[in-house]
Amino acid sequence: MRTLICLCLGLLAFALPVVAEDSPLSFDAAVAAVKTYTLGGDFAPCQLIIDEINAAGSDAAAQAAIAAKLAEALRGTDYDAQKFLCSQLYLVATDKEAPLIAPLLTDEKLSISALTALQQVKGRETDRALLEALGSTKGAVRAGIVDAIGARGDAAHVKDLAPLLKEKELDAVRSAAGALGKIGGAAALDALNAALPKAGNRTRTAIINGILLAAEKTAASGDLSRARAAMERLTDHTEDGPVRAAAMCDMARLGDGRAAVIITQGLKDSDPAVRTVILGLLRRAPEKDVTADVVAVLPELMPEGRAAALRALGDRGEAEVAGTALKCLSDPDPEVRLAALHALGRTGGPEAVKPLIERLAGQSEAEATAAEEALATIKGADADAAVATLLEGGAPLLRARVLLVLGGRAAAAAVPTMLYYAEEDGYLVVRQAAFKALGMTVTPKEFPQLVDALAEAPDECREAAEAGTVAAIRRFGPDAGIGPLLAARYQHSFKKKVRVSLLHVLSESEDPAALKTLRRATHSWTKDVRKAAVDALCQWPTADALGDLQSLVRRGSRGVRDAAFDGVLRQLKRGTGKPAAETLAIYADLFAPGKTPEQTKALLAGIGDVADRGALALIAPYLAQDAFRAEAAVAAEKVRRHFYVATTFDGSGEAKRMIDGDMNSRWRSGANQKPGQWLQVDLGEKTRVTGVVLDTARTAAEYPRAWEIYVCDDPANPGKPVATGTSETPIAEAHFDATEGRVVKVVQTGTADCCWSVHELHILTD
Repeated sequence: MRTLICLCLGLLAFALPVVAEDSPLSFDAAVAAVKTYTLGGDFAPCQLIIDEINAAGSDAAAQAAIAAKLAEALRGTDYDAQKFLCSQLYLVATDKEAPLIAPLLTDEKLSISALTALQQVKGRETDRALLEALGSTKGAVRAGIVDAIGARGDAAHVKDLAPLLKEKELDAVRSAAGALGKIGGAAALDALNAALPKAGNRTRTAIINGILLAAEKTAASGDLSRARAAMERLTDHTEDGPVRAAAMCDMARLGDGRAAVIITQGLKDSDPAVRTVILGLLRRAPEKDVTADVVAVLPELMPEGRAAALRALGDRGEAEVAGTALKCLSDPDPEVRLAALHALGRTGGPEAVKPLIERLAGQSEAEATAAEEALATIKGADADAAVATLLEGGAPLLRARVLLVLGGRAAAAAVPTMLYYAEEDGYLVVRQAAFKALGMTVTPKEFPQLVDALAEAPDECREAAEAGTVAAIRRFGPDAGIGPLLAARYQHSFKKKVRVSLLHVLSESEDPAALKTLRRATHSWTKDVRKAAVDALCQWPTADALGDLQSLVRRGSRGVRDAAFDGVLRQLKRGTGKPAAETLAIYADLFAPGKTPEQTKALLAGIGDVADRGALALIAPYLAQDAFRAEAAVAAEKVRRHFYVATTFDGSGEAKRMIDGDMNSRWRSGANQKPGQWLQVDLGEKTRVTGVVLDTARTAAEYPRAWEIYVCDDPANPGKPVATGTSETPIAEAHFDATEGRVVKVVQTGTADCCWSVHELHILTD
């Protein structure tokens, strides 16, 4: 029997639906549940609605569907639920929901919530709802609606708001003035200007603020003349000082080139409140002509005003103020002199140091204190420290120059300032200069901050950031332990441009950890990263990367092969420390088929540096090809030069200079030319010689006047000359039939009242 009951219960369990205690609500169920929500109650339905809105993202259709259901739920819902629903409708409401939200606009408790939901919504239904509520409300509720209408910025609503300026209710006038100010434009300005003469003491300020705000909006729309006219009316002497000051500030910010005129007028104003505001404007005004105009009117100001203006000019930090400040040090008024000292501390250069020191030692304690503060601002008593103070408030180019000066002085204390400008300045030229200065000053302790700045640098500044970082690494040297830091930062960076930058600087660390990172990066899936890694290997300062580059030349993709090929040549040109035979083997590998003409010429240009006669065998095939004959001939001569030994009649040790390949060096006889003087070159083995060129172009008058050339095995018994001749130009050339010999000897047979020089001696071979 028990078995039968258990079986039945089991079957019943399969037949009945299973209802989990924590089964999640659907969105519709959550909306229904929210209708009874009270503050402090179950928030789960509210959270589901929030999550649904977040999931909709920017999907307009999904947002509209959610908004429709939330707006419908407002009907017959209690206060707490309606307030929550309005807060969510703010995120998704459309114009279609306005009729359902509209009834709440006139509710004293819910009006603000309804306005929050609607004021960002554009559309005819929303406009209708707001305007209908405007006509059926009073007091604070109506003021909120008026403000919302103004925030919409629709000039069509000026006609609905302007009549409120005539009402006796203070809230109506104040809110209408603010709303019209937000809307701006000609109609709003006309309404506000018309209301101003009739305004009472308690509404006048609101209307003036509305006029100023409307004028700013009007100016922003491009109507500067109307905006300026409205502001100018408020600068009349009949207006209070604060009103005039506010109007002047707004006029100066119009950007129509009249800021300097307004500031100079304001400095002459009789009201101290106006002058105080104008002084603040003077400190901040970006226009360059402001300083010059204010300097020009300084003599017209009363001493108190002159002193205040001079201080403000000093706070602008412009170097051109320094000259005026120096003159004002002789002003009869002590306050003006103190202001001049203040200005010099912020603008002075080398010319300011001595006067400041003089005041420091003067009889006036006040001036001595001011001079001391000025010198502290300049950071010392020398010109470089004085210039450094111009960083704050200086023009972009000036800031850049000061940063470079600080870097050149290795001013370690200024590193935090440099890091700030590298990371925060809005001008590219300043950020570039900051990175360059950091490259000259940053210490290993601060280097991680420089790497952070490099990682965050904008694209336009990335090259400068890399250069500054590289300069710092070069200063530190290979023992600073920078490689692991850069390698770790590379591993934790996922932005392509940051990785590329780090690879660019990794090559300078000479650290095995960095080299390991570069090797891995050559296998990156990202093309730019691969290229940067190959470029970094090409720049590696030791021969440790040479094997990696050779491998890439053999097995890399075409672009990688070409870059690695250039890198191998660069490494070989720089010198690997390997025996000549090993270097020659590398060249032999590079001469493999498939090279472009440019690459072949590059190989020929490099192989001449290999002091191994086996290089001549690699060069030989190209001597027979028209496309490469010239380059091959030069390469062959360079190879042979490694085995040349030059001697001269005077036993001078400078003889080797005429075969060193450097036109800036030379052998010089030290005596006037006369017959019997000679020079010779031992070629190291028998060679078929076809010509000789004596190049003295850098010392044009000291060419050999007449000469004989011998090709022989025994210079003591040279036999007959293979060529004779005279010269009238700085380059003496002789070409003759191929003659075999180990020694080439040139004998001077002419006479001249000058020395015999040779910058380079070229021996042409077959």
